[in-house]
Amino acid sequence: MKINLMLELTTKQTKSIISLIKLGDRVKIPSLIKYSLLRIVLIAFVSGLSLVEGYGQTTIWLEDFQDQADNTTVDNGATAWSRDVSACDFGDAGGGYFSVQARTFEALDTDGEAVWYSEWVDISAYTDVKTSVDLSSYDLLGTMNSADYIRAYYSLDNGPETLMLFGDQSGDFGSVTAQAGSFNGDSIRVIIRAYTTSTYWFIWWPEIHIFDNVRIYEGQDSRYAIDPGGDWNDPNTWSYTSGGASCGCIPDVMSEVHINENDDGQYVYLNVGNADARTVTIYDQGLLEWATNNDRLRIYLD
Repeated sequence: MKINLMLELTTKQTKSIISLIKLGDRVKIPSLIKYSLLRIVLIAFVSGLSLVEGYGQTTIWLEDFQDQADNTTVDNGATAWSRDVSACDFGDAGGGYFSVQARTFEALDTDGEAVWYSEWVDISAYTDVKTSVDLSSYDLLGTMNSADYIRAYYSLDNGPETLMLFGDQSGDFGSVTAQAGSFNGDSIRVIIRAYTTSTYWFIWWPEIHIFDNVRIYEGQDSRYAIDPGGDWNDPNTWSYTSGGASCGCIPDVMSEVHINENDDGQYVYLNVGNADARTVTIYDQGLLEWATNNDRLRIYLD
């Protein structure tokens, strides 16, 4: 028997522990042992004796700009894309752009909304399709206007543009991966909308919004803990498949996390301030331990 945990937890005590223990035909969810339970929201679903099989990922479409020269503004190749800068004004002293730079796509001083469109990608032969794109910012002085934004959308089967999870970023936000799914349909495209300005104090200071690794892929984004376990944010802790080799990755907002699926007593330490997953399944004798104060496990349900 297994329990699917779909939860958002905020712990205020060091080394708060959740474990699942099989007792005959029953599964017990013990309280946080020896520590007071503060601000915990937990929904547990006993889902019978069936096991969830691991699914790999099939990349359907990927644009990582690795083969694109600086200042490229259109691609008519295998991963075609285009842009619309009709609302932009690149005439400032520093000179703005909306193009490939250093094998990423950058928006600098657009002074109007610039739009990037992937081609329509055929997904009719696939199921459980997802999409993701890496977003980031660069602001040398830390003065980027909060009105500057970058937004990631998808459109399914010629439908309306829909904002991705984490797809609306503004100012100097750092870096994040916007994601969306799961989809079943005929075609999908990704749209990026960006608006940026720049600061001029005697010299021109660039303020840039960046996107990269625009990906459309199939498969449940499973993460299985590898024996004996390890830190949540260690890529060597996780595999795409049960009993498989390291995927060199960590769970994210689309991940279905499995701990101790092989009944080997695996443990995982939640050692980051904010950890993300779509679902978490802890099997018999598996352990998920909060290693530091105020760590949070955020679950993003469909």
